[in-house]
Amino acid sequence: MACAGPRANIAPRRRAHPGAGASTGVRSRGSEGRSGTMTMRGRSAALAAATLLAACLPALGQEIGWIRDVRGALDRAAESGRPLVVDFWAVWCAPCQQMEQTTWGRAEVVEAVSAFVPLKVNFDAQQVFVRRYRVEAIPVVLILDEHGDEITRHLGMIGAEELVELLGKVQAGYAAYREALSGDDPDALLAAADYLASLDAPSRAAELLEERLDGAPPARRAELACRIGELWLAADEAKNAARWFGKAEKLAGDGPAARRALEGLVRAERARGRERAAREAEERLRRLGDRPASGRS
Repeated sequence: MACAGPRANIAPRRRAHPGAGASTGVRSRGSEGRSGTMTMRGRSAALAAATLLAACLPALGQEIGWIRDVRGALDRAAESGRPLVVDFWAVWCAPCQQMEQTTWGRAEVVEAVSAFVPLKVNFDAQQVFVRRYRVEAIPVVLILDEHGDEITRHLGMIGAEELVELLGKVQAGYAAYREALSGDDPDALLAAADYLASLDAPSRAAELLEERLDGAPPARRAELACRIGELWLAADEAKNAARWFGKAEKLAGDGPAARRALEGLVRAERARGRERAAREAEERLRRLGDRPASGRS
């Protein structure tokens, strides 16, 4: 529901016409009884107004204990093992001010944020942090893991219901994500990447696998490289996707991952508008189908 400002429903003042009681300050009996109490019609109007006002205001007595010191928030996250929810704001940002009332002040949001370390960042005053995470427009809600690495972000205004859903999804898979990052097990890393992709962060998922590729068993690196290419495609980064599918093709040789790499390369090159390169990849794919696989991945 859109909440009108305090003057939005005030009719423009008109000059009083002689004899018009409502315009000369004379109260009409249509709105009050003889004893000065409201009639049923007046009570209904007041009740409707109160209901509208209640819908427009956040639940009272609820607030988030925002931390405004970046280092303090990061230290608390590292100590507690909890992810951070970061709200970027500025005094001149009208949508940010609106979210204070319609989103952050809602009881269900306060409850959802309690599982996170809440950090409030002033866009103008904390530019080092702003630049670190490449925040160029606000409002932005950023979700970081306990190490300060980005999990996902939401650019623009977000309502209470949508934010609660997002925070719930982050929290639901966070324990498995943390465990995956503690080692180099390929299956766990792929699951962590899928977790990030499910949060609309395919580029972050691709970067995670890139960072861990060298530590993975050689027999699984072609598979991981294919997944990196697919994630870059999902992020509309066809150039990066083509680069990683090319790496995957080299790592796979004529093993099982080779077909997946070449099929991805065809898609990536076509997405880049490089039809000749796509046809060349298709030809290699055709030749691959003409010979038996070696079993190498």
